[in-house]
Amino acid sequence: MRAFRYFIAVLGPVGLVVALCLVFLYRGGELTPLATIAAGQQRHGGLYGTAVHADNYPYKFALLRAREPDVAVIGSSRVLTFRQELFGARIVNMGLTASSAEQMEGAVRELLQTRKLRAVLLGVDHYWGNPTWARELNARNAPASSRVVPNIMLPVQWLFDRKISPGDFLTGLAGSIPSASGATYAWGWSALRNGDGFAADGSYVYGATLYGRSPAADPQFRDLLARVAGGLAQFAYGDTASEPAIAAFNRTIALLREAGVRVAVLIPPVAPVVYREIAARGQTGYRYMQPFLDRIAQSGAQSGVTVFDMLDPAAFGGLACEFVDGFHAGDVGAARILKAMGDALGPDIVDRARIEVVIAKRAGYASLDDRYARPGERETDFLRLGCAR
Repeated sequence: MRAFRYFIAVLGPVGLVVALCLVFLYRGGELTPLATIAAGQQRHGGLYGTAVHADNYPYKFALLRAREPDVAVIGSSRVLTFRQELFGARIVNMGLTASSAEQMEGAVRELLQTRKLRAVLLGVDHYWGNPTWARELNARNAPASSRVVPNIMLPVQWLFDRKISPGDFLTGLAGSIPSASGATYAWGWSALRNGDGFAADGSYVYGATLYGRSPAADPQFRDLLARVAGGLAQFAYGDTASEPAIAAFNRTIALLREAGVRVAVLIPPVAPVVYREIAARGQTGYRYMQPFLDRIAQSGAQSGVTVFDMLDPAAFGGLACEFVDGFHAGDVGAARILKAMGDALGPDIVDRARIEVVIAKRAGYASLDDRYARPGERETDFLRLGCAR
């Protein structure tokens, strides 16, 4: 009996902490089903930004079903700033469903089984052609995405790490923490606290970076330049183009063409200074790159698909201040890219008039507008480049 009472004495406080953590996560929308979030976004707008799950892939397919779009944008995080406002047809941004050519093939297969589309914009990253990258990513077979809560006690860890205060925790339990963005609705603690998350069309809002709520990840593009100099991560050096990646790209194009879907392919850009550093190492560190891009372009042409190589932002008039970091063009950069692509996706797919307005009004900015800003906020010079704001 004494042992039982001891067990209850220990278990009781632990059970209470677990219950409080569950309430905290629930109040923040972290336990809301993805289908419910996606449907809610179609009715109310708002952001979904989880601080708990690795669920990009299932979330984007929940969004695909909820939006019933005519056009899809598919790729890695580098296509996330293509927004509904730039299009004349209903779109869904499926960025972060593919981190390699092989993963893109899998995502496209699932997409075609889920929804009939008029057009698809494929974002194919240049480093997918590096055999080193392909081996690393495809060892996982599929995007690492899960909706399982990895640790119910995460809020306790956040308290110890000072990511949240005791006051934040108590306010969160009451469900009364205001959204960090200008959005009325928000699901997930990253959206609630930082204003970072996916909008109703699947595009991504970098609220914390844009409005200076937290330090930028890549000021003056130092992080990306260090990766290029060291041949690290996506910028690892390589000698020959990946044949499996090229084969997967060809299969993806064939799948879409057989389904009667119009296709355009984009090689997403890097910031101007980052491109110059890549180009300077083209014949020493990045010998795989141009052969890969050439093969992709040739394969596209044989299938009637235009491949737009925008790795160099000069190809579309991209400005350094219009990047979120050295790796991601912002909203205005996406508008410039679509303008340069013209009617590649078909007539009436791209809203040319709207794009012209965006470029004229927001040249030099990363964001399309300030709808996700809090009162009194404006986009900052987060890159520390002397960008006029």
